[in-house]
Amino acid sequence: MMNNRFESGQTVICRLMWQDRIWEERPEIVVRDTPELLALYLPPNTIIRQPFSPTGGKATFRDRLDLSWSLVKAGWIGIHRLRLSIPGAFYSVLLFWDADNSLLAWYINLEEPIHRTPQGFSYIDLFLDIIAEPNLSSWRWLDEDELQEAVEQDFVSAKISDMLYSEGRKAAEWLKSGNSPFNGWETWCPDPVWKIPVLPENE
Repeated sequence: MMNNRFESGQTVICRLMWQDRIWEERPEIVVRDTPELLALYLPPNTIIRQPFSPTGGKATFRDRLDLSWSLVKAGWIGIHRLRLSIPGAFYSVLLFWDADNSLLAWYINLEEPIHRTPQGFSYIDLFLDIIAEPNLSSWRWLDEDELQEAVEQDFVSAKISDMLYSEGRKAAEWLKSGNSPFNGWETWCPDPVWKIPVLPENE
């Protein structure tokens, strides 16, 4: 297990994996890297590598299951994103702000625990998500149909599926309570001296 910590302001490479292949690759800025919490920032217009379908356009859920995608460089949409991860947790909490720094939503991404690599981090998305209002007045599930199909095709076990729902509910209620380590980050702002991170030249 790697224990080297990254410094605040350092660029790292984050890879979203699927079946030992890279599904998405992003350069992100380290905000905090401690044993208790990892915070990574993705600025607007960062160039990332996204999955594209053989038929053209961004790859779909079906392309992911069929392993039929290729990676293409594209600009991240024009919003700020902060990813907050507790080491060992089966989810991350994401915050999205628009160009005027208004909070758009909280997002809970169910996933395998994030792994540290020499270049940054990698993880496997497990389909199910939760979106919550900026004021945390309500939340709802997303992509339940994708998780169900992944279970039916044996990409995800029924046991893991049940665990994801349980972890998602606990994370959402913890966040809504106002007592989680994620609460308070909604007022965070990036350091103005940070530049847009870039992928390595050989990518």
